[in-house]
Amino acid sequence: MHANFFQVYPTGMTLKSWKETDVTTMGTSERHILEFSYPFPGKYMFHTHQDVIAESDCIGMFEVLLQT
Repeated sequence: MHANFFQVYPTGMTLKSWKETDVTTMGTSERHILEFSYPFPGKYMFHTHQDVIAESDCIGMFEVLLQT
């Protein structure tokens, strides 16, 4: 994810965050839970840093809205 750090919960099997980072590496079939919040509304990008996957257009956007 761009423009932010996040807490990583490895494989979703613990209630304690493993680390705070802006990049994380996962192996094949590995899953993590990421917890994050953004202070400003807007559209943000996420993508993989693996060339083969990135070349297949594995990229996305999400929108952060103001909480009322």
